[in-house]
Amino acid sequence: MESQLFGSTFHLSLTLTLPSHSFFCSVNNVGNRKFDVNMEGALAFNDIDLFQIAGKFKKVTKTKTVEVTDGSLNIDFIKIEGADNAVIGAIEISLAPQTAPLGTPAPVPAPVALPTSAPVISLIATFPFRVTVGGAHTGLQTWASDAAYVTVPGNLVLYPNNVITGTTDQGIYRRERWGAGTKWSFPVANGLYAVSLHFAEH
Repeated sequence: MESQLFGSTFHLSLTLTLPSHSFFCSVNNVGNRKFDVNMEGALAFNDIDLFQIAGKFKKVTKTKTVEVTDGSLNIDFIKIEGADNAVIGAIEISLAPQTAPLGTPAPVPAPVALPTSAPVISLIATFPFRVTVGGAHTGLQTWASDAAYVTVPGNLVLYPNNVITGTTDQGIYRRERWGAGTKWSFPVANGLYAVSLHFAEH
């Protein structure tokens, strides 16, 4: 059956049911967001719950020393089943005290061509090396864009008006990649590195 409205003036009111998940990816309770972080294929951090650690709008930094033996520092974020996706705002890589001289990759890798239109990237040789999501940022330090190093990007989310406590550099904590399995790959010489992950729950 077809129906129609007829007349010179109409006022139409519609009620829409929107998905329950917020675009801004916020959580408000312990356990809403939990995720693991693997580095070089091994568990680095287990069951990270930013809300439990610090609540909302507070800087959280977690640092792990990891050994690279294959010329590529790989970092994977993995959501816990039943919880919201993992998030990350910035990644900082520093040289750690070496048990042996910093080596060259074995074999020395060619520049890494990512499976996107990103430019070819070469071995990272200057440390600390800092990247943030969503484009380069200059604050207390200079942060490069992570675009050339992220291999599974997830979604980019911005919080331009949120004020994050515990930091004097708001820029790297007002943006995040949000996803169930985001991944990064950094071409580096073999050796030990201290990897710092920067977060804030919004």
